[in-house]
Amino acid sequence: MTLVLFNPCANNGDIAAALEGVRAYAAASDTVEKDMTRADLRAEICALGEGDRVLILGGDGTIMRLANALDGAEYAAPIYLWRSGTGNDFLRDLGLNESTEPVLLNPYLVNLPRVEVKGKVYRYVNGIGFGLDGMVCEVTDALKAKGVKKINYTAESIKLLLGGFKCPSGRVTVDGVTKSYKKIWLASAMHGKYYGGGMRVAPDQERGSGLLTCCVWHTSGKLATLMHFPKIFTGEHVQYKKSIDVISGKRITVEFDTPTALQIDGETVSGVTTYTAWID
Repeated sequence: MTLVLFNPCANNGDIAAALEGVRAYAAASDTVEKDMTRADLRAEICALGEGDRVLILGGDGTIMRLANALDGAEYAAPIYLWRSGTGNDFLRDLGLNESTEPVLLNPYLVNLPRVEVKGKVYRYVNGIGFGLDGMVCEVTDALKAKGVKKINYTAESIKLLLGGFKCPSGRVTVDGVTKSYKKIWLASAMHGKYYGGGMRVAPDQERGSGLLTCCVWHTSGKLATLMHFPKIFTGEHVQYKKSIDVISGKRITVEFDTPTALQIDGETVSGVTTYTAWID
């Protein structure tokens, strides 16, 4: 049997074409389709046996949802991702963003880092964004709720950079070493290189290395930040060493002096003052 689990919210709610593609791909198999936002993912997948498989339709947030549902579970079925997200940063990190074939997820659902936010612990796949990038997700969530389909994340980032985002001060602790900053634009904890639909936040981060990368963009004024911001898509922003610190470690804690939105693989948590991310 092929269990097709689709996220109706993926790709800004435009999942129909991906579903048609999966139906054509799995035409010869015994196929069951289920809305993963209404299914017990752990029970559904753990009940599958030899010869069964799972096809997941969605993007980075969908993989995160799956990873948290299966955390610690034993299951036998291969799980494949059918490319149907908006940002697809997980696939981009693997060099498979243009792939039209399903990608086996099982090897990437183990040994994932955790993040604790507001007393809850989540597994995550790509990265944590705290600051401007978190607020961008908060704003775009509001636009989606209003029915806006085509959203330019870069344009929304620039709007907030120029006027809507007020930089907090804060502290960043990596493996017990703390540094204080004023005027923080973003403070990430990356497991992969990318978030935000192609922002190469941590160009030297290696998935599976056993380390996370914290990228802190701080101090710079609006004009300098705007001038260097496009370089985040190539990873060249890290050369702006006057205002960007890149620190690797196994445990990262970020504390802001003002509640600010945070994003975990594109999923937004509002009003956050601190998070701790770690990898075993």
